[in-house]
Amino acid sequence: MKNIKILWVGLLVVGFLGCVCSVAQAMDEAQVERSFVQFQKDWIKKLNTEGKYGEKGMRVEKSPIDGSFTAKYDEVREAPGSHIKKTGQAATPYVGTMHYEIYGCTAAGKTAEEARRGPFNCALQTDTSEIFRFNGTKWLY
Repeated sequence: MKNIKILWVGLLVVGFLGCVCSVAQAMDEAQVERSFVQFQKDWIKKLNTEGKYGEKGMRVEKSPIDGSFTAKYDEVREAPGSHIKKTGQAATPYVGTMHYEIYGCTAAGKTAEEARRGPFNCALQTDTSEIFRFNGTKWLY
């Protein structure tokens, strides 16, 4: 009888530990998901401030026909559809697919400065998806 009680207590402890580990694992995946959402925001900001995108990449062209000016730049914006996926690999436990859109923004003016001030009209040009990997502690470019 004593052995049966020990067996039941042992099974309960193992069951409890299994539940605790599952909850901890789910929390880890939720943390990875949150970190990917932040990584996406940071990546899009980086593209718009350090890459060829954003207002700093603005170019102004003069029309040979009427002498008016057109200011143009491309801007990256978040789009729905980004997600993470488990890989089963220790070195890269997750990969994340990031979805974003590139908009072309234009404004016209009689002078180059007037065109640069806008207002700008932006239209969707391209849908883009990129895959990033998670090394267990952070997302990598």
